[in-house]
Amino acid sequence: MSNVADGIRQWWTGMFRQSELDRLGELGVERIATEAGVSVNDLYELTRHGPDSAELLSRRLRALDLDPAQIAHEQPQDFRDMQRLCSLCESKGRCERDLSLNPENSIWSYYCPNAETIRALR
Repeated sequence: MSNVADGIRQWWTGMFRQSELDRLGELGVERIATEAGVSVNDLYELTRHGPDSAELLSRRLRALDLDPAQIAHEQPQDFRDMQRLCSLCESKGRCERDLSLNPENSIWSYYCPNAETIRALR
């Protein structure tokens, strides 16, 4: 890994694996976590969940006629935070079910950790 910025880009695009973090050593992992604005524990947890762990966020945003790519471009830090919250969310099964059965139902706003941010984006 040539530098911290490359590491963060790879992590956010899902290219980082647990073994790659381990090769960076404690200092490298701490630097990436700091630059990404997450704790070391969250960085490891996010890596464990894999690159598609925040896919429900994109689905939810599209269901609400919001463009995930535009949000990621215009508000990258907010979008990364939303991805982190979605990746670590414990309501994934419920969210998946709600999106599949009735994406227009606003019940998601009661359990989604990104509800407040999504409301602000609308």
